[in-house]
Formats: sequence, structure tokens, C-alpha cells
Amino acid sequence: MVPAVPPEFAPVEVDRVVWSPTGPDSGTVEVVVEGRWRGTPLPTTPLLLVEESGLRRRFGARGEQLPAAEGAFSAAFSLPDRLRGELQAGAALRLGAAEMALPAARVGATVGGGDVIDSSVLVDRRAQRDETAGLAEKIGQEREARSRAEAERDALAQEIAAARAAAPAAGLELDELRRLRTRVDELNDALIALAGEWRVRLRDEAAARWVAEAELRTERAHVGALRAEVASLRGDRQPAPAPPALPPEFAPPPEVDATIANLGRAAERLRERAEHLAADAAPAEGVAPIASPMDDPEALAQVVDGFGVTMEHDAITPEAIIEPAAPEPVAPRVERVVELAPRVVNDHLFTFWLTNAIEKLDAIDRPAAAQAVVSLLPLQGPAMRRKLTYDLTVEPLGGRRIVLGKRTFSVEEHESGAEHAKPDVAVAGTPANVAPLAAGGAWRGVDLEVTGRKRKLKRLFRARRKPVMLSDVARAGLDFDCGVALRLLAVSVDPAWTAGYVFHVGYRVGDDDGEGWLIRVADGRPLTVTDGIDPTATATVEAPSCAGLLAHLTRTEPPTEGPTVVAGDPAAAASLARWFDRAQGFKVL
Repeated sequence: MVPAVPPEFAPVEVDRVVWSPTGPDSGTVEVVVEGRWRGTPLPTTPLLLVEESGLRRRFGARGEQLPAAEGAFSAAFSLPDRLRGELQAGAALRLGAAEMALPAARVGATVGGGDVIDSSVLVDRRAQRDETAGLAEKIGQEREARSRAEAERDALAQEIAAARAAAPAAGLELDELRRLRTRVDELNDALIALAGEWRVRLRDEAAARWVAEAELRTERAHVGALRAEVASLRGDRQPAPAPPALPPEFAPPPEVDATIANLGRAAERLRERAEHLAADAAPAEGVAPIASPMDDPEALAQVVDGFGVTMEHDAITPEAIIEPAAPEPVAPRVERVVELAPRVVNDHLFTFWLTNAIEKLDAIDRPAAAQAVVSLLPLQGPAMRRKLTYDLTVEPLGGRRIVLGKRTFSVEEHESGAEHAKPDVAVAGTPANVAPLAAGGAWRGVDLEVTGRKRKLKRLFRARRKPVMLSDVARAGLDFDCGVALRLLAVSVDPAWTAGYVFHVGYRVGDDDGEGWLIRVADGRPLTVTDGIDPTATATVEAPSCAGLLAHLTRTEPPTEGPTVVAGDPAAAASLARWFDRAQGFKVL
């Protein structure tokens, strides 16, 4: 039963309820409900609710509309004559979801026995009776549907009761499954730990096998020398018969001797390199033993994931090729050469590391720092939106005239003794002082010699608030010296990162006669950069051009002119590349 709404919230304010009999033989009464709408009339059929023997019966309003004024409500209903007394006790009116209590019905006009009723009225009354019969049939169907729903509800209740009865057993099974899942996770963790341990063991076994093969080759070389000496002492004696040849399925492959010879030579080179490095940078007292980059798991991961190894091949030096007519053939020397894939990464932190690097480089190599500042000046053009002409003098280089337009740039060097037009502003200073003007940074507190219109210079400083990255230089295709770039990266590497490492990495551009630089890593000391290539370097990175090497160092898209390769120990070059990435703000492993 829907509760009646309060009168103040009802959609209709009922004024009166009137009933009247429709005729002596019809057996029905007509009930008219009159009132006023409180708001907008609802597009719904009114229902009259009357209780009979504890049950509520519903009667819909007749189809015809009674004449009523605007805003007035009027509805007529036909009820059986037996419900006349129930109307005196009160009934209810339902409009949509709202149900309103009605006052007691009053008797209205009656239709006498001799009155003649129009035929259309009789047709309407018959249609109402048919509609009432249809409603009764629908009510019966609804009752049957409700009975079926109640039966389904009882069946569902029985299933729920059975499920609750079986719940303890299901709970035990769930606990057992959880325990098994925990055990599976424990076994998985144990397998992961065991796999890591076996990786370490396999690496140690591989290293031990490599050393054993090198020692075996050395011993074979001694045995061969002894045999040659014995043969020379015997003179014209007949040589001992050769041992019988092994069957084909047991004969070693032909390249075994060459491989053993290569391992022996590699062992000799490693010993020489270790002695050279130990003499160059001996560790201080109380410092842990120097670790090789190949023993560092992070360096090995960098070789595979971050360094971009795509292909390995062996390069045989021409001077070591075996001559067929030589009395004592020498095995070819094999060096490890790794081709590097492009290390293109755009996700990195924007920091003023380049400005700080120029300041640090100014303290140890002022000409290189000045060259770095001058090389970064063309990047002012895209950043500047207004015109500016200024003269710049960076010690120890000469003066330059820079003309900036709307995202344009031009520069020319001042010729000694030549007269020039007066610029908007003139700036002079050391590379450390001029660095924020070229690489970005705050202009307040910068010690510069400024003459002219300082306000325009402040506009240039505001345009350079965003830090300049070395990757911007590579993308712009500027003519930037690779030696200066390596020196900037070297001074940006924290010496604490290199603790426990001693190796040398060379960088070369072009062919064998091209430019080269050598970076020395010496166990927690600042990196040093020298011109030239050391043949005993731990690794050598070779790029087809300076632009290719700069793209490799800054993790940008390289030019299509050939791959960059590394010869020697790739882990050493990967360790240095990882420190360079960390200094520039790239994410490292």
C-alpha cells in the first residue's frame, strides 16, 4: 500500500466528491471528484481506490472529459452499486505515484426511473463494464504472476539456506587455496633467487674457463718451443713419427688452435693493461680493490639494455694475418667490436647542468669553456622574439657582433681596427660569467661588464630562462666540437660515481687518421680528457663523424652516415656512457 501524501504536497487540491446512481437497472453509481491542480496537470489517468472486504479495488476514470475551467480538476468514475457505502467511509485518489485521501462522498443528482438515457451514454457504460472486466482479468493475471514470483522466491531461499549450510566446507577449501598460493609465491621467490645465484656461478665458470684456456695455450706454446729446440739439437736425426690422426668424428675443429692462440694473446694484453693501469692510478690505503666493469651487474645490464648492442663481430688486424710461407706462423689477433644501436631517449630532467659544466670547465680549461659558450650562441635565435644587437667578448676569445631578430640569428667576428655601428648593448666577461646567457640560468647576480641598454639584455636573459641541453645542440645540427662536449660531460661526472673503477675509454671520429680523445677513469678521482688515442685503452668508441658521436652522447637521433661501434671492453664504455646520461638528467639503470 502506498502511503497517502500530505495535503500540502498533493498535486490536486480536492474540493468535493459526489456520487449518483446511473439508473434503476444498471447496478452502478457514478462518482465525480472535483478540485484544482496545484501546478502543471499530470499526463496520467486518475485511479479511484476503494476498500472492499479488506482489499483495495482500483477504478480508472472514464474516457470522456468533463467540462472544467482552466486549472480545474474533474474526473468521473463508475463503481458497482454495492460499494456505495464504502464511499461514505472515504476513498483515495491516485495520480501517478501520489496517493491522496478523499473526503466522504455526498449524494448528487439522481436519474429517475422514467428518465430517458441517451443511447451514446448506454454505449459508454457498456464499454466501461467491458473495461472493468478486462481490468479484473489483468488483476487475475497479476495475482498468478505474483504467485509464481513467490514460488521462485521460496526456491531461492532454499538454495541460499543450502549454500549457507555448505559455507564451512567452502571456507576450508578457500583457506587451502590461499595456503597453496602462498606456497607457490614462496617457491617462485626461491627460484628467482636460485636463478640469480646460478647466473653468478655461470659467469664465474666462464671467467675461469677463459683463464684456463689462455693458460693452456701458453703451455702449448712453451711445449712447441721446447720441441723446436729439441729438433734443432738433434740436427739431422729423423723426426719422431707423427701420432695417428683421430677419427673425423673426434677431430677438433680447425679453428681451435687459432682460438687458443687468440686467448693467449688476449691474456698477455690484459696483463700489460692491468700493469699499466695499476701504475697510472694506484688505489689509496683502506680503499676496496678496483672492480672491473665486466664484474658490475649494472654495467652488464647497460651493455644489453641501455647501450644498444645490435651486432658483434671479430676484427682481424692486417698485420697479424698468417703468411703461408712464414716458418713460424702467428695466430691472428682478434679484437671484440660491437656495433651500437641509436640510443634515442627524449625523457630527461631539464637542469642547468650545462651552465654548471661551463663554470667548472672555466676553472681548468678556459679556452675550451669559451669555445663552448660561443658554440651555444646560435640557440639564442629561436628563443628570442624581439630584435637585439649586442657585442659579446668572452675571454680569451675576441669580440663578436650578434644580431637577433624575431627567431633569427647572425654572428660576425670583430676585425681589429675596423669601425662598427654602435650596438644596443655590449657584454664582456669570463666563460663562467657569460654561461647563463648562452646555456640558460638566472641573470640576477651575474658579474658581467655591461655597457648600453641593460633592459634589452634582461629580455635576452628572460628568453634564456629555460635550460639549454646538449641534446638541443645535436638536434639543431650546430657545429659543436666533440672534444669540448666530452670535456663538459667529464667535469659533470661526480668523482664519487667512479669509486672502484680504473679504465681508459677512447673516442674517435672519422677514419684512423681522424680526431680522437681519451678519458681516464681513476677510482674516485675527477675524469681527465686528453687529445689523441691510446692503443692500450680499455675500450674505443668510433663514430663516423662528430655529429654521430654527439648524437650518441646526447641520446638523440644520429645522422644516416654509418653506425657507431666500440672496440675492446663494451662494459667499460657502457659504464662511462651511463655516468654521462646521469649527468645530463637521463634515467639510468
